[in-house]
Amino acid sequence: MIKPIRVVVACCLIATVMLLVLQRHEYQASAPAVAIATDSTDKPSASENDVQWVYMSWPIPSVYVSDPLIGSRDQDRIVQLLNWLDEAKPIDGQGLTSPMMGRSMAVNVEYTNHDILQIRPAWHCTSKSDEKGNTETSCTPVDHMIWVSDPDKGDYFAESEKLFDFVKEGYLEWLPNVKPYEVPAELKQGDEFTIVGHGARVDEVEISLSQGDQIILKQNVVVNEGEWQATGKIPEDLPVGDYDWRINNGETRYGVGVHVLNK
Repeated sequence: MIKPIRVVVACCLIATVMLLVLQRHEYQASAPAVAIATDSTDKPSASENDVQWVYMSWPIPSVYVSDPLIGSRDQDRIVQLLNWLDEAKPIDGQGLTSPMMGRSMAVNVEYTNHDILQIRPAWHCTSKSDEKGNTETSCTPVDHMIWVSDPDKGDYFAESEKLFDFVKEGYLEWLPNVKPYEVPAELKQGDEFTIVGHGARVDEVEISLSQGDQIILKQNVVVNEGEWQATGKIPEDLPVGDYDWRINNGETRYGVGVHVLNK
């Protein structure tokens, strides 16, 4: 009678162990799905929603500024630009050079935290020395090769025909060159005036009329999507002579002459 009891107990133990093993395998099979779902909630990197401005910069001072793309208005074009960057093929950059001292056109993507991502054409440079030991360096852009300065990823070279062409001249369709201001060059005493500005990447612009250190008129003007307009009137008793319009947009100060005539 004792022997059959032992067989029953052994069978129960085997069944229990098999059940635990099956439960363990079932848990392990479901674990990866939980891990993947957790990974998808990681904090995303900077995106088009974080972009405040997109604008061009010149290698030398220019009479123009870039009419910018605005994050709150031009989402479709900003998304397209960032997609081109995602599609760009990173390369080791052997034989390439980043534009020295910023001497090239550049597209700038400025984020709301004021970080700037910059894209320039990549260069190939050669140097030669003359008989006196003077070294001459010549650099030319390399077709379809770009240099990227990314606040998150650092600086790197990449291959992108679309971005290379965009920085070269394709930007003009989206980011046309505009004059930063338009002012009257001549006014009479008591005349009303209008000054307009374009491409300002600030909230407010300061306008003044002055002669030397003496300020005749001064006003602050609100900027709306890069555009602003100031209006006013020249004093009736302002002496005839040469004066200066001074425009301060927070990034650049401009000065331009205006001649005041008799009424």
